[in-house]
Amino acid sequence: MEIALKEFNNSSKHSLKLFARDSGGNPLRASAIAEDLIRHHKAHAIIGMQSWQEAALAAEVANQAKVPILSFSAPAVTPPLTSSRWPYLLRMAKDDSMQIQCAADIVGFYGWRRVIVIFETDVYGGYSGILALLSGALKNVSSEIEYLLAFPHFSSMSDPKTVIHDEVNKLLSHQSRVFVVVQSSIELASHLFMEANKIGLMGKDTVWITTDSVANFVDSMNSSDLLSMRGVLGIKTYFMETSASFQNFSAKFQNNFRSRYPKERKLEPGIHALRAYDTVAVLAKTMKRLPINSTTETLLETVASSRFNGLSGKIQFKDGELSSSPIYQIINIVQKSYIELGFWSLDFGFSQRIESIEHMRRNDEGIKEVLDGRIYWPGGLLKRRPTGWIMPTIENPLKIGIPGRTALRCL
Repeated sequence: MEIALKEFNNSSKHSLKLFARDSGGNPLRASAIAEDLIRHHKAHAIIGMQSWQEAALAAEVANQAKVPILSFSAPAVTPPLTSSRWPYLLRMAKDDSMQIQCAADIVGFYGWRRVIVIFETDVYGGYSGILALLSGALKNVSSEIEYLLAFPHFSSMSDPKTVIHDEVNKLLSHQSRVFVVVQSSIELASHLFMEANKIGLMGKDTVWITTDSVANFVDSMNSSDLLSMRGVLGIKTYFMETSASFQNFSAKFQNNFRSRYPKERKLEPGIHALRAYDTVAVLAKTMKRLPINSTTETLLETVASSRFNGLSGKIQFKDGELSSSPIYQIINIVQKSYIELGFWSLDFGFSQRIESIEHMRRNDEGIKEVLDGRIYWPGGLLKRRPTGWIMPTIENPLKIGIPGRTALRCL
């Protein structure tokens, strides 16, 4: 945000001033901060909010003050009449429904009939909508949810190590070994995969699929976390890294990051940094088009009519959210890094090449190119796809006795 702000202020007669506040992930605090910025600092727009709960509460304040709010987050599933309830809220991200479909497509291709779903609840215990959506998507590919493992929000756990240990061990009593992590903080994911490795849930014939809540952060994870995730398939939000604008931003980002955190080695910007930049860029481009004394209603209308190619993708709004469907990158974590298997979009399905994805139709060839190649599965399995199931390891096995000698031939 600071980079975008500096670029705008150096190239325009207008001047944007940024008031930075930290909500600490607390929705009530985010709401109070929004009210303070509007009332005492006369803020013309509010940007930020990493969670939907923060965005929704802050949007209530923004509605009353008629101040635009641009959120980095979106709900897991967009509720009906969202744009009517929060007319001053614009979402710089899409909900999770599309990547849930992507996960179901992967499960369906391999023919896994049962999966175990793992998720971290928000502070209000949400995510029922996304689970219903996943259940429906799996049903369409002849699969189903065998078990739901719900963790409380990581920050609410007084002893996370013990809680995660106890909950993950419950998975041993289930037959399915296909685990889909639909929502998790990085802190929880780190403990989750470490514990799964310890008790043998990352061995041969196991499958782990993570959505972008984890996969979007693999570029900034440390080596030990990546080693514990070997073999995981990740659904990662795609953005173009070869453009001149990205290269320019990346250089500035790394210089700033290095000066503040000289001991950090992984300096590349991720999708969240790009969204933050694009959010300020939206406001900056809007300010250039408006007279200085414009109302907040005019500001909202002009922001909502924005249309340009940002670093995170195409910026264009419809009904309060980005109109373009995201493209996801399918990655496979190997050792301390990952390989890129291909891409997926709702409209075009799978493709190995990003250049051709918009010219393809959904067909079996695309998905085979991406998922039928050489994949590093958990446990080092390479030559065949995992079965995705196993006999429960803590259940008493069924014993079958065969008489050695009997007078009856039928026995």
